[in-house]
Amino acid sequence: MTSPDWITASPRAPIGVEHAIWAGVVSGMMNGRGLFWEDAYGVYFRPLRYVWLNKYAEAELPTFRFTSGVDFTDFKPLNVLYPNGSKVWGASVGNDHMVLGWFRDAATEPPDWNLLPNISGQTVTIVIPGSAKDWQVDFYNTKTGNALGGSTLLTRQGDHVTIAMPDFTDDVAFKLFVNTSGGVIAPPTPAPLPTIVALTSTDPLAGQWEGTSYAETSDFGAVMNVTIQPGCEVGSICGKIATDWCFIDLVLNQINGNTLVFEEKNVSGTSTCPAGGVDKLTLQTDGTILLRFEPEPSGTSVSNGILHSGQSPKMSVITATPPAPTPSLATSAGATPISVNNTDPIAGKWSGTISNAAGTFTTPVKLTIQAGCAQGNTCGIYNAPQMGCAGDLFLQNINGENFLFQEQNVTGGSSCKAGGYEQLQLNSDGSLTYQYLASPGYPAISTGTLKHP
Repeated sequence: MTSPDWITASPRAPIGVEHAIWAGVVSGMMNGRGLFWEDAYGVYFRPLRYVWLNKYAEAELPTFRFTSGVDFTDFKPLNVLYPNGSKVWGASVGNDHMVLGWFRDAATEPPDWNLLPNISGQTVTIVIPGSAKDWQVDFYNTKTGNALGGSTLLTRQGDHVTIAMPDFTDDVAFKLFVNTSGGVIAPPTPAPLPTIVALTSTDPLAGQWEGTSYAETSDFGAVMNVTIQPGCEVGSICGKIATDWCFIDLVLNQINGNTLVFEEKNVSGTSTCPAGGVDKLTLQTDGTILLRFEPEPSGTSVSNGILHSGQSPKMSVITATPPAPTPSLATSAGATPISVNNTDPIAGKWSGTISNAAGTFTTPVKLTIQAGCAQGNTCGIYNAPQMGCAGDLFLQNINGENFLFQEQNVTGGSSCKAGGYEQLQLNSDGSLTYQYLASPGYPAISTGTLKHP
């Protein structure tokens, strides 16, 4: 489809997007995705990428407010009866003591979503299970999720309750619940939304973050792995960004409100990695980070993305404090582990295939590790024959059965870069778990299993 055919990117699409979200509330799909295609697959198409997602970033907030505190246990879709000539259409879901309803202008349909200026004098009848006689209905503004006022007491007639709708434009929602008090119960005061206070340090954003950044005017998209250090000062390297092909240090330039502004330094990777630029990381009320990249300070962002806390289970990270080692392979259960201080456990020739987490890159590798080599020495060589890359392996650290090597004296084509790290872990079956990292503290770029040929 061409851009004009994307119905959810059309000028009046916000009306339809809101309707889709509210329809989810009253269809029994409250826990489902409000816009399954758009927020899952649409991001791969330019008209529905970051600009679209950013536009609707808070589209579900009204339904969140409306349903806060509602117990959906035993809720089922309920029958709705309309009088002849009704101008509304919608649905209700509930049980024998509470009902949620949403009704809209019946004439508004895509692609134009033309609305009547005012809908007045409408009623709907809800068939409700149970026998509760006394009910109260509260009406809600669908644009905010807050109560409109004008609560009404109603009486059950047989198996149903008839509700007189207030005048409205576009749509209206309601909560209908059992009320035996004899008087109107005031709707609860809306809970205040989370607020973000101005940042004073990197602490609130410290940790590991990941997400996908999309260009606003091209088909570019990349998985971003970001690490931010706590307690970092302006002018210092306070974090790192790693993609499948670029590795960048982040120097803290300033703290502006709820945004950390970083300058990109020490950019390495392929020739497509841009030199320099500014990354702005903004802490949002939902706990995510908005990442914006600007080629120049105070410029216009050219790519954007949302980062979530944590790391992918497909990734691994070398931290300043290495994880506890697995039980020593050189001892039996319950025995005192033998200290490893050289490369003897992994000496020899190894080969296998490594790939990145996305599965878009695969290449064979061969390693030769010398016996009896201690930390601080060149202890082996590596070769990636398919890529034409080779080099020395400098042993930087031993931690249990984990051996961390830095690639040095690298030879090969322009894509062969020195300074990367190879972490090898000896497994109980005699194989090696291989991880390639841009630097200690970066997520693993590629992983694999190596065996003796």
